[in-house]
Amino acid sequence: MRHQISLGLDDLRTVVALAEELNYHRAARRVGKTQSGVTRAVARVERHVGTRLFERSHSKNHSVSTTDAGILYVARARLAIAHSESAELAARDSLRGVTHQISVGKSVFTDRRLVTILRSIELPLHPGLEVLLHTRSPAELPACVRSGEFDLAVVSNSVEDSLLSGTVLRCVPFTVVLPEGHSCASKESVTLKDLSSTPWVLFERHLHPALYDSFLNRARELEIRVERISN
Repeated sequence: MRHQISLGLDDLRTVVALAEELNYHRAARRVGKTQSGVTRAVARVERHVGTRLFERSHSKNHSVSTTDAGILYVARARLAIAHSESAELAARDSLRGVTHQISVGKSVFTDRRLVTILRSIELPLHPGLEVLLHTRSPAELPACVRSGEFDLAVVSNSVEDSLLSGTVLRCVPFTVVLPEGHSCASKESVTLKDLSSTPWVLFERHLHPALYDSFLNRARELEIRVERISN
């Protein structure tokens, strides 16, 4: 029966690892278990919740896929892990006299001046406040806030998310660097249409999915042909 099955954070971490890796071997290596250990942990969690969280995948790169129930479960499992880790940190911080911490996520693209401001925050009503800065890829930051890993994050070119609220801190125009002889070099500003005949080299999508997609979507709207370069 379900109430007789005892789950621990180790089980939750294993399920989260498998959901993110979608491969038993990679998940096992990540959590320091054998593949059979991962299988047993997943089976234990599935017995506890009474439904399948994963199913076999026919993809060449993934051995499993996450079911709809699994997606919902993993989202909340991340929260449970984050709250547990937060509780541990709070207990240790009390020994150092730190009364409160704010975890702030940023990317490598975050303006350095803003980072300096964040590091220097002092609130008179919270003399023990400590601001912890963590660096993640832009694509990971919203998920880190949703899961409770970070209290807030500074995100460039963010996408709409019904589970998050946002405030615009700064609007910065995108800069285009052109050679002196380019026909647009003398203009104060250029549009994507102006650059339609110029070869584009885009960064990899995983570095900033929202910004990457906005470029390509706008290019399609303007009927600009974008050629991909394959290795």
